[in-house]
Amino acid sequence: MGPLLITGAGASTPINKARQRLLKSASSVRPDHAFPNHSEPMPDLHALILAAGKGDRLAPLTEHTNKVLLEIDGRSVIAHMLNGLVDAEIASVTIVTGHCAEKIEREIGERFSGLQVRYAHNADFATSNNIVSLAVGLADWPTDTAMLLVEGDLMLDSALIKRMVEDARADVALVDRLRPGLDGTLARLENGLIAELIMGECLVSLPDRSAYFKTVNVTRLSAKTIATQLRPAINARLERGGDGDFYEAVIADLIAQGTLVLGAVEVGDAQWAEIDDAQDLDRARYLFSPADRRTTLDSAYGGYWNYPMLDFAHPKNCHFPTAAVEQELTALLPTIIGRYGSSQAVLDEKLARFLRCPAGEVVLLNGLSQIYPWLTEQFGRSDALIPDPCFGEYRRVWPHAATYRDFVGIDMADVYAAAETRSVIVFVNPNNPTGSAIPSRDILDFALARPEKMIIVDESFADFSTLPSLSEACSGALPRNILLIKSLGKALGAAGLRLGFLRSSSPEIVAQVRDWLPVWNCNAVAEAFLEILPKQRQAIAISLERTRGDRRTMAHMLAEHPFIAQVWPSEANFLLARLNVAQNALPELLDRLVSEHGIYVKDVSDRFGQSAAMVRIAVRPDADNQRLYAALSAESVRPAAISPSIQR
Repeated sequence: MGPLLITGAGASTPINKARQRLLKSASSVRPDHAFPNHSEPMPDLHALILAAGKGDRLAPLTEHTNKVLLEIDGRSVIAHMLNGLVDAEIASVTIVTGHCAEKIEREIGERFSGLQVRYAHNADFATSNNIVSLAVGLADWPTDTAMLLVEGDLMLDSALIKRMVEDARADVALVDRLRPGLDGTLARLENGLIAELIMGECLVSLPDRSAYFKTVNVTRLSAKTIATQLRPAINARLERGGDGDFYEAVIADLIAQGTLVLGAVEVGDAQWAEIDDAQDLDRARYLFSPADRRTTLDSAYGGYWNYPMLDFAHPKNCHFPTAAVEQELTALLPTIIGRYGSSQAVLDEKLARFLRCPAGEVVLLNGLSQIYPWLTEQFGRSDALIPDPCFGEYRRVWPHAATYRDFVGIDMADVYAAAETRSVIVFVNPNNPTGSAIPSRDILDFALARPEKMIIVDESFADFSTLPSLSEACSGALPRNILLIKSLGKALGAAGLRLGFLRSSSPEIVAQVRDWLPVWNCNAVAEAFLEILPKQRQAIAISLERTRGDRRTMAHMLAEHPFIAQVWPSEANFLLARLNVAQNALPELLDRLVSEHGIYVKDVSDRFGQSAAMVRIAVRPDADNQRLYAALSAESVRPAAISPSIQR
């Protein structure tokens, strides 16, 4: 190769000696993978993939490999991209390598028939930014060939590449609407064009977020734009010592100067992922390994903001917090995240104000799950009686407990009979996963009639019931042998804040639990939320009533669906349903609901010990329920979808 310059039409500025050293790697373009002789016909569009970076944010995964070689759904990231180029009928690609270059070349080999692959090496990948990789890739670029510029750490639906190739405009870039978790370069759109590129801007400071999009790092530039704008601008910036810059800054300048008219191609419903860190990698594997999606969700138990889907598995109040509460908490966030939360005594006082009960009777917990180790420590060796089925934590606390049946509905006569030889009795009211509820007066009478027994009552779903809670049923203090526990996250739609409580009229129990808890047990964000709640009583009541209305509508809708064999009445914010499929076919159905429809439903068949396909479906607003109905309808028309033996 010739002098170390970014050559071609429009490359009027020579690079000085320092830049020549920086771009010495341009001469390392593999001759056996070089462009054909320029006298031969060239393709109209050639792809350029930047894959030189070390991927420090993915360490240690990238210590001995390049992030484009990380595996997703059985193939490397770069292999997915090259397959997308082949699908879009792009015939040639240059890959700019740096970190672990040899491994990239070995991975690609000769696997992609019909795609001419050449390599250009950025030897200074560790000390420069992607503007240098772009400059290296542009070395010896044919003057009559357009470019599809792609970052190597992208996973894309191949349809997006085709959309970029087929767009009739000369220069276009791929963009997506802003959502939580997206960062990097932003684009402000006007009339389908990118009016401005913004780098490093904080999303919350934008004046009108609806006008801004995230760039997806796929840009198609015409041969004319490359020759007359991109090359000269890169040369000028490198002359000024800009080897640490992003190439996006060059494009931003060209747009700001009015010399580059860059159209916007919106992603829409197609899938994409940029893999900068481990969270990005997890999300990419979820998006592009559809067969594994439900397994991923089942094993995660949360963190679902990383995974686009509609969650019918984990019940919550979808109508609270209100927008006003969220705005107030957001405004407080800069102040509270740098400060400690209050002492346990202060937290309990704030909780008592919300519950309207004596502070000496309650203990705020970091989520209800915090109390189960204490229950194990204090009562785990006791002979216990628990409902069957019930929430799995109770079986873990008392693995050898006796049970009373709930399918669906509980007979208190069975409880009285089974409790005779038991010292600890557990009521989950309403019960999970059935939604069955016992009148609180019946539980209270049972406790008064058995003062020698410890009665543990879990009212995590009681706010959704049409029946009075235990606190409402008591005219005064709870009997000393009742231990009332509750998760607040479900009724308040705030499971992520981890708020629960224990209530007892026994000073000894309250003191024991308080002593057992760690210092600074509740985070400051949860405490601030707790402070907001007393003035939100009306909004909370309205949200709960709306959820009950959603439950009625949803139960009626599901009962009319041919794919549903039975829906049981519920006092909770979920419904227990039996599907018209064989139990052994249920996992495949639930997999498809996630992978093809983006809907996650909880399989609870194993709780009932029979060959029936049982699911727990969280109550959600009507628009979400319609999506579920449509997904079930789509599945019901598959061949042999409905089991003839259990059709209604």
